[in-house]
Amino acid sequence: MFLILLALSGPGPLGRLRWRVLVYAGALTYPFCLVHQSLGIPVVRGLLKAVPALGLVPAIALGLCFSLALSAALNHLVDRRAGAWLRRRLTSDIAVPGDPVGRRTPPPDPPVRQPSSRTGTVCQP
Repeated sequence: MFLILLALSGPGPLGRLRWRVLVYAGALTYPFCLVHQSLGIPVVRGLLKAVPALGLVPAIALGLCFSLALSAALNHLVDRRAGAWLRRRLTSDIAVPGDPVGRRTPPPDPPVRQPSSRTGTVCQP
């Protein structure tokens, strides 16, 4: 199933999707991975213990909503701020003095090799 989605998303029809929701969902995957097992599952177990009449599916839905909300908060409060700080630090650390953009200038192109008069050998101009 996932291989089919991957094949459709590359050069296929899904490759042209540019929804901001998908970008945000992708940004939540790492915080969600950190949160769902360590906090989401205990929330579900606690809900089932505290309110047994709630049932398994609603408890899982509430645990999922809790994990997603906590992931969004982590993304907004930690990842974005730390990412902006890291981006500024790394950009300033690799900046070339006198470069107004503050980024490293690309290296010069390698020299073009011209064929020599002898066959099979190459020399630099």
